[in-house]
Amino acid sequence: MKTLQRLFRHWPGTMDERKRQKQSQSCVVEESAFSIIAQGAFLVCDDSGQAVFSGAENLAIVAGLPRGSPGLSGSLPDALGVLDAEAWAALFPVSGSGSGPEKGSLREDTVSCRIPGKGTRFIRIRNAPVPGSPGRRLVFLKDETELSESRERLARAQSMDADASARLQAAVLVNGEHVDSPVLEYACSAMPSKLVDGDFLDVMRLAPDCVDVLLGDVMGKGMDAAIMGVVIKVGLFRSLAVMSRAEGSAPSLRDICAATERVITPHLLARRSIATFSYMRLYETGFFAEFVDFGHTSIVHYRKATDSCRLIKGADMPLGFVEKQAFRSFLFPYREGDLFVVFSDGLSECPGQGGTYFGEERIMRVARSRAGLPPRELCDTLVRLGFEFSESGFADDVSIVCVRVLKPEPMVSEQAGSLNLLLRQGAVHASDKLRKALTKVLDTAGSTDPVENGGLVLACVEALSNIAEHGLGGLSGHCLVEWRIRSGLLSVEFNYKGPDFDWLARPQSHIESYASRGYGIEIMHSAMDSVLLCKGFGNEKTLVLCRRLPCQKK
Repeated sequence: MKTLQRLFRHWPGTMDERKRQKQSQSCVVEESAFSIIAQGAFLVCDDSGQAVFSGAENLAIVAGLPRGSPGLSGSLPDALGVLDAEAWAALFPVSGSGSGPEKGSLREDTVSCRIPGKGTRFIRIRNAPVPGSPGRRLVFLKDETELSESRERLARAQSMDADASARLQAAVLVNGEHVDSPVLEYACSAMPSKLVDGDFLDVMRLAPDCVDVLLGDVMGKGMDAAIMGVVIKVGLFRSLAVMSRAEGSAPSLRDICAATERVITPHLLARRSIATFSYMRLYETGFFAEFVDFGHTSIVHYRKATDSCRLIKGADMPLGFVEKQAFRSFLFPYREGDLFVVFSDGLSECPGQGGTYFGEERIMRVARSRAGLPPRELCDTLVRLGFEFSESGFADDVSIVCVRVLKPEPMVSEQAGSLNLLLRQGAVHASDKLRKALTKVLDTAGSTDPVENGGLVLACVEALSNIAEHGLGGLSGHCLVEWRIRSGLLSVEFNYKGPDFDWLARPQSHIESYASRGYGIEIMHSAMDSVLLCKGFGNEKTLVLCRRLPCQKK
C-alpha cells in the first residue's frame, strides 16, 4: 500500500495540462524498478480488469520468466489463467452492478490462477484508481503461493499441536474423577486461552477425613507450558506415592511441598520458568482448612454467618524462584454454608476497557451475591462474566474450583463463642474481658497443659493489643473476636476495620536486649501454629490465630 501511495504521489496528475493529457494517452509505467523491488508486477488496466494499457512486460516477473520475455497476449484474466471468477469480479466489478467496493477505493484479494509452466498459483492482486486518468486502474500482482502454503502447513501443525494439547489437558492437567464428600460439594472449570496452556488443577482424597484442592499456573503459553504443568503434577503425585507408602497415611502439606520442590525446581530453573500454585486441604470432620501458597492468587472465602468475603493469601514464593525455601502452611476455620473460590490469574487479571482488570474484589462480590448457586453454576457464571468484561476474550488461561460447605456431622462436639469489643487506646478493659473468656474455654476444652493454655491466652491478648495499637491506626474501633475448639484445633478470629499491618513480620526483640516492647508478634508466632491476615472489602481485616492441641481435654 505504501508503494502504491509513493507511486501515486509521483504520478503525472500534478503536471501541467499538456503533460497530463500526454500521460493519459500513454499511461506508461517504466520498467519496473517498482516491480523488481516489490517482487511483483505493476501494470495499468481498465476498470474491468481486461485490457492492459502498460506494464504488460512486468508479468514476466510473476510468471517466473526471464526479464524481457513477452508479457501478455489477450486479456489480463486469460494471461493469468484466473480460476476464481467470483474473486476477480469482486476486484473488478462491472460498472453499475452495485456490487463490490466503492469505485474509488483500494481493492485487494488473493486469486487462484493457473500460470503456464508453474501450475496453480495464488496471486495477491491489489488495484486502485489512477489519479487524473479516468477509467484506469493501477494493479499490483504478487505471487504468494509459497506464503499461502507455509500458512497452511503452520495451520496444520497448530491443529495437530492443539489436538495433542487438548488430549493432554483432559487426561492429565484437569482432574477427570469426582471425589465424593458428605460435607463438601465442588465443581471445576478450565478455559485455556490457546486451546491449552500451563494451568493445572486437581481435587483428590488422600485420607478418609480430608479433601485436597490443587490449582496452579506455569509461566508461558502453549504446549511448552502444558508439558511443564504435566511435569509438576507427575512430580507431585510421585512424591505423594513415595511418602504415603513410607508413612502409611496422608503426608503433611509441608512434606508434600518440600518433596515436590526437590523434584520440580531443577526443571524450572533449567527452563528459566516459574510456577505458582495453591494447595488447600479441607478437613471434613474438623471443619478447618490448611493451605500452602506458592505465590498464587488469593483464595476467596465467603462466610455465610456474617455474609462477608475475605481473601486467603499465603507468603511463599513461586516454584523456580530459588532452589529451596522454607514453606509456611496456614490454618483457618470454616462453617456450614461457606464457599471457597480458587482461581488462576487469567480471571482476576482479565483486561477490560480503559486498562481495568476483572480483579479479586469483583470475584468476591460475585461470590457473595451468588452464594446460593450450586458450585457448577457459580463456575460458569464467573467464566461468563469474565468473558463479557474482557475486550477480546481471555488473554490467559482461566481455571476455577468452587467448593461449598454443606451441613457438618452432628456427632462432633465443639466449643465456640464470640465477643464484640470496643477498643480504645491501651485496650486494657477489652483485654481483660478476652482473657477471662478464653481462660474459661481452655480450662474446659483446651490443652491438658495449663502452661500451654496460658501461652495461648497471652498470644490472643497480645493480638488484641496490637490491633488496638497498629490495626486500627491509633483510633478507637470495634473488634469482633470469634473462637472455636473443634477436633483438636483452637481458632481465634479478630475481625476489625483498619489500615494494613504486616502481621507476619517478627521483630528481633530478644530478651537479652531488655527491650521495653516488641514481643507481642513474637509471642503470637511462638504460641500459635498459624498467624494469618485476611483482607475483605475496603479496609475490612481478619486476623486468624490457630493452634493444634495434641493433648486436648476430653
